[in-house]
Amino acid sequence: MSNFDREVTADEFLASIEDADERERFRREFCMLEFDEAGRFGFSEPNCSGPQGALNGAITGADFETYLRGALQNEELANEMLLEQQAAAAAKARAAAYLTRADVQELYDAVSFLTQEYGLFMNGFITIAYKPLGIDDDRLMTKLLTDFLDEAGDQIERWGHQWHAAYVHECSAENGLHTHLLVHIPEGLRRAFTQWAKDDQHSFFKRHCPKMTPAGVDLRLKDPKTVGTKASWQWDRVQYMTKGLDPAIMDRDLQTGALTPLFDLIGQRPNYRRPAGVIPFRQRIGGSKTIWFNARSAVARQGLRALSAFEDRAWPYLHLDSPHLGWEMHEFPVRMGTPDWLNRQLLISEDDPDLPGYFTKLGVDWGVLRADENKQRQVLQWIREARIHNLSERAPYCWPRTAWQGWWETLPCLAQRGGPRVKKELARRAAPAVPRPAKTGNSRPQNWKTPVLTAG
Repeated sequence: MSNFDREVTADEFLASIEDADERERFRREFCMLEFDEAGRFGFSEPNCSGPQGALNGAITGADFETYLRGALQNEELANEMLLEQQAAAAAKARAAAYLTRADVQELYDAVSFLTQEYGLFMNGFITIAYKPLGIDDDRLMTKLLTDFLDEAGDQIERWGHQWHAAYVHECSAENGLHTHLLVHIPEGLRRAFTQWAKDDQHSFFKRHCPKMTPAGVDLRLKDPKTVGTKASWQWDRVQYMTKGLDPAIMDRDLQTGALTPLFDLIGQRPNYRRPAGVIPFRQRIGGSKTIWFNARSAVARQGLRALSAFEDRAWPYLHLDSPHLGWEMHEFPVRMGTPDWLNRQLLISEDDPDLPGYFTKLGVDWGVLRADENKQRQVLQWIREARIHNLSERAPYCWPRTAWQGWWETLPCLAQRGGPRVKKELARRAAPAVPRPAKTGNSRPQNWKTPVLTAG
């Protein structure tokens, strides 16, 4: 489409007029209303000192409050609208200084997934303060963090391991703009990683920063010995990274039914509660491709969705003093054995009692498949996808477990107010079993080859 195939907007037309005073004349005579810098439609402060600008200022007023009172001719209504706009602006400014609920849940789910999927805990905490490193430009800060994540990932992979990391940006009066990173450094590589990152003469930060000071990079690697201490250290760091959660965010206490500050529900330490500060970046949090949203979505599509105590509102399982802390390590072997279990659920043979129903639903005649292996494969693939979809709705609540009991078993209050998937699974379990129809003598086709369908 060329520029002549559409109407020119008022903003575009006014922008095309070079003379500022002439722009003010067109704005007034043709009632070309625009959005001002605060996003308010219908008012623009005169932006020139010529006669047309002066006339517009006399008509509309030199500021939005004068304009509004003159336009409405109603003092009470004008005051009400001004208060609403001030409240909206204050709420926007407040939100910019805090983490959202979605931010906090994403971080909790990503770190929990690390243990469920890989059997690992985060064991490193890095704080990058940009000003002590001689970096004041926002774009250079972004580049430094991006380069560090990329190069650290490449180095860890050269050492034969995967790179797991999550970060949160903050801005405080003490440290200015800074970034907290929670990482996993494989056993035996802690000293090598520290040297690569900051200690060697040609370490990453010495190569990339105008100057290097102890206040610029704080790198702490821990080596807890037991599952309990590993989980305790990791989740304490997660709480510290999410200290900027907005204290006004509420959720349901499943035991009392009362709306409660989310801070209290997740057991956040009181001394960890303060604003995260306004940051210049588009996103406040992020993480490595191994644990972030896309990675978790990919395994979910395969029928192997990870558990989320946060999503299910199983708040006691998130507390640092919880006896369930570190439950993800019990879930890890369950997930490791689940592909075999999943294969058994997806196995389709000539004696499968569900097979006739699938063919009836598809409207496929048995005889059509007798000599057509391609159609057989197509039907088997359709059945596999249907079963994976059904399992993904139920999984992982229906997986066999012996080492631990999930919150859907131990917290009865979840049945009424828990996460939607938990409630759906509990309702399914409570429903009476539906007997399968009896097999008939011609329930399978002649020449049907016994297929085995696995989760490939």
